[in-house]
Amino acid sequence: VVKTVTNETVTAESLGGASVHTTKSSIADGAYDNDVEALLQMRRLVDLLPASNTADIPEIECYQSVTDHDLSLDRLIPDNANKPYDIKELILKVADEGDFFEIQQSFAKNIVTG
Repeated sequence: VVKTVTNETVTAESLGGASVHTTKSSIADGAYDNDVEALLQMRRLVDLLPASNTADIPEIECYQSVTDHDLSLDRLIPDNANKPYDIKELILKVADEGDFFEIQQSFAKNIVTG
């Protein structure tokens, strides 16, 4: 159909495959190498969600402690607010013992969601 209308030869992948939907349209939150990996990651995501819209968010006990002796946090964020820094490093240091489930990591590289 595309060839007839626009005289372009396109592949199914470039027309609307996984890479298009994770990097350009943001319709998909992630792409995986195989079905097993996709199912494992989706199970992990669902485990992080509440059972319903009225249920409490699942809590995971955390034993990681941020102390005054960890000076890496002081050096991580620059004094100049216009200077970039690695937000993923900050998240991994302070959130859930370094367990961070990122979604849409191939879309909008300047934003981190998870």
